[in-house]
Amino acid sequence: MKVDKRKKFKLLRNGKQFLFNSFITCTLFSFFFLYFFKYVLINKSSQDIATTISGTLGTALGFFGSILVYKALREQVKANKLIQKQFEIQVFESRLYKMLDSYNLNVSDLKFIGRKSGNLFEGKRVFSHLINNYNTLKKEIIQFNESKQYKVESITNLDYRKKLVKYKEGIKISSWIVLELSYVIFFYGVGVTGRKNIKSLLSGNYNDDYLIQLLNYLSNKPVEYRNNEDAIENWKKIMLDFENFNFPNNEKFDKFYNGHQSNLGHYYRHLFMIVKYINGQNKLSYLEKWNYSKLLRTQLSNHEQELFFLNSISILGRDWELKNIGSDKEDENEQFITKYDLIRNVSKSVLAKYKIKSFYPNVEYEQEEITARRKYLDEKVYE
Repeated sequence: MKVDKRKKFKLLRNGKQFLFNSFITCTLFSFFFLYFFKYVLINKSSQDIATTISGTLGTALGFFGSILVYKALREQVKANKLIQKQFEIQVFESRLYKMLDSYNLNVSDLKFIGRKSGNLFEGKRVFSHLINNYNTLKKEIIQFNESKQYKVESITNLDYRKKLVKYKEGIKISSWIVLELSYVIFFYGVGVTGRKNIKSLLSGNYNDDYLIQLLNYLSNKPVEYRNNEDAIENWKKIMLDFENFNFPNNEKFDKFYNGHQSNLGHYYRHLFMIVKYINGQNKLSYLEKWNYSKLLRTQLSNHEQELFFLNSISILGRDWELKNIGSDKEDENEQFITKYDLIRNVSKSVLAKYKIKSFYPNVEYEQEEITARRKYLDEKVYE
């Protein structure tokens, strides 16, 4: 949002114009006053007339002068407030643009090596390949669950499923579990450190034995662009018989799912910091905040917004919106994805693929009808 410097001096100019017009009015009034008393007091002595005129005119001019001073002071106060607000906006925008520059620098530093081709991808091109990597992982988790006949009841604990239902009624919990589990493994990877992080994060919500079996299974898959013939043959074999996986494969080969924490950890923390900074500007209206958030959203590619959605519904990203839904701590002004339409630009196919509108029904999606609830939020709730 550009600062219009003309507004800075508008009130000052109006105040000067007001003083000039008031001076002309008072001058004309004074001539009229003298003319009137000349004929009304024609039979009085000149001394009496002068005394009467000076007393009456002095009082009147003093009264009007006080009004003019009061009006001028009011205009000056308004002008000072406008100047102060414009200065505060300049300071806010200066920091915001630096944060956006840092975001773009973060994106330009992203790197991803294709798991099949071995080609290096950088910058925004990374996100489409990350999505492909995520979807490949999701399919393999589904395949593993089906082969071992794992149901959602054996994957997760009952209390956790109840918690998810409380978050969002009407969502198919089994689908949500697969999306979350896929993202967490995608984020940390199945190396030694990644497996420890996943077990620590999901313990208590997911069945520990299931996690061990799944992570050990995925640890056997190698990248395809390296000459890992033994590892590749081993992977082909275990995909056929799905034996028990009580032990991980810690042999030294490049794993297909090596995690993306180094790429995405700082990236999402930085996005959250930008949106939280905008949301915390109490002197801006909601529309102004929305427009500033739009500056960020318009820089997110469709693939970025798709991956951002997957992050937000996982245990890693619920601070964006889902953390306190259904609890006494719920605050709709802190539910940033809906409030600022941060996934507004995902395609219809992606909306359908992940049932995104079930998670975020009140986002103003492109080419989608706005809900009555969102209209109410815009008018009555958002600050």
